[in-house]
Amino acid sequence: MCGFLFTSGYDLDYHKSHLIKISQRGQDSTRTTLINKELILSHSLLSISSEYKHIQPYALTHKVFKNQKFKLMGKEVFIEDSAHFVFNGEIFNLDELKFLIEKYYSIKLESIYEEHIILALVLLLDDQAILKKIRGFYSATIIFPSMNLCFLSRDINGLKPLFYSINSNKISISSIFLNDNIYKFDYFSQISGSLYMSYGFIPSPYTLYKNSSKVKPGEQILLSL
Repeated sequence: MCGFLFTSGYDLDYHKSHLIKISQRGQDSTRTTLINKELILSHSLLSISSEYKHIQPYALTHKVFKNQKFKLMGKEVFIEDSAHFVFNGEIFNLDELKFLIEKYYSIKLESIYEEHIILALVLLLDDQAILKKIRGFYSATIIFPSMNLCFLSRDINGLKPLFYSINSNKISISSIFLNDNIYKFDYFSQISGSLYMSYGFIPSPYTLYKNSSKVKPGEQILLSL
């Protein structure tokens, strides 16, 4: 299973310690991008088809992202070369999504078949009508370093998990649950423990760790870094 990890604060040891856990799930290839002196983004690939053309993270440098105005959750965002995108999942109706984008936004996509470009574009258009047309599953993160922002999105069925943790000096975002204090009972969430004992699972946005949350199915979050 593929996975990704984003951390702010430029703590390489912290990032590497958690990346090991993710790399065990995506064993074919791992790539880390140092976006700037504060931000680190990694992706581990489990290549079912033995092809490595979809190695992430992706820099949003394609021309379709240029000269376009995007608004996420009411905030205008700018796509510069430092903007990066990473996702975990699979989209099955790329042709339909391409048609809708071209029809309603006059963005030419005839020669584009890259899944990551189309999914990133759909998310950036922030069009709920098009988002609801997605056939597939995903969890995704877009980093806007120049604006100090990070966008999180998860498919409406919640098939791919997405977690985020906010501490005093860093933000961590991952496709798997990361708990820095797994052996310290004081850090456990009593609410989550109660929900688990009552229902046998922990619903979003709760996790066992009180400083960590899970993005709810279909939810979108814009974080300040």
